[in-house]
Amino acid sequence: VICNTIFFLNMLHSTKTIVTMGIGDSDKVTNKGSKSRGNALNSISNFIVQHHLPLSVADHLCDLLPQIWTDSKIAKNLKCRRTKATQIVKKCLAVEATSHVVEHCKVKPYSLMIDESNDRKTDKRLAVLVRIFDMNAGTKTRMLDMPVCNDGTAEGIFNTLDTVLRYLFINTKFNIFF
Repeated sequence: VICNTIFFLNMLHSTKTIVTMGIGDSDKVTNKGSKSRGNALNSISNFIVQHHLPLSVADHLCDLLPQIWTDSKIAKNLKCRRTKATQIVKKCLAVEATSHVVEHCKVKPYSLMIDESNDRKTDKRLAVLVRIFDMNAGTKTRMLDMPVCNDGTAEGIFNTLDTVLRYLFINTKFNIFF
């Protein structure tokens, strides 16, 4: 997955340059080498997520890569610890991964599934999943959102779910099962 979202790396304590992660956006890159470094950051975060590894792996991986590729300026200047990897996953990769599902739900049938967390010490969360059918991939279940839902009543759960669907502009007329 390559993210085409403009990413402010200064928010992630790296540089004061706006970097576009993706292909064909070189006019938006202002530092020489930033695009390659941005793609490397994206790739590392994506690798961690795809292989279900803890985000703390980024701490060690970014120390290891310059040792492997000693002649690489990108590997030498790579700064991606768990905090930055978390932000890339949340604000870039997750948005990109969810956008396909959201677009599908706007125009094609889908079914909804929900599940509440029940942790006593933190905010309760409502996992909102959708099941979609894609001609190429078959039937798939995907995470849509996981908002805070501290009101466990039927009305509270409904209101939270309704807020998610409205925020994503998903019409319930295509919902075939709940």
